[in-house]
Amino acid sequence: MSRPPVLARWLVRIACPPCDLPHVLGDLDAEFALRGNSHSWYSRQALRSLPAVVAMGLRRWDWECSLLAIFMSAIAPILFMEAWWRYILCQIPLKADSLRGADFALLSLLFLGAVSVCAGTMSTPRGLWLAVPLAWLFVLLGGAATHNTYPAWFHVSSLTVVAFALAAGAWVRRKFDHPSDERRA
Repeated sequence: MSRPPVLARWLVRIACPPCDLPHVLGDLDAEFALRGNSHSWYSRQALRSLPAVVAMGLRRWDWECSLLAIFMSAIAPILFMEAWWRYILCQIPLKADSLRGADFALLSLLFLGAVSVCAGTMSTPRGLWLAVPLAWLFVLLGGAATHNTYPAWFHVSSLTVVAFALAAGAWVRRKFDHPSDERRA
């Protein structure tokens, strides 16, 4: 008996929600066997099924949490930090020197990381496929919307912090959702 195409099977695994994965793969494998192990049929069917499988995942709560994670990790820090620094700088006259920019950048990145870790705990590892690119988009749009001229290293650092912090939060969620059973014999 021939095995289904690895790439097509991998695409289905990535796109399909975990609770539906055994059923979808079971149906594909059964049809694959009935059709005489046709690799071209399996690949075509897997590609044609991707939009429906992704739509199935979008209707699930995991994606909604991922979208909330995107908002929290990308938009909230920009809005809060901008308002905070505007308040601080209006209370301290003429204190916008080079050190003021460095502490602004460091505190902004720390706040962005903390909020992103919290947001990542609402996302699943699968949800990161949607959360990270959209969070990057919103970080860039939020930076452009504030009309600030941040240095290029700050934008790159922000994107890196968001990606790693979202992944760390999703990892923490996974560890708490599926704790390892240490009492195994």
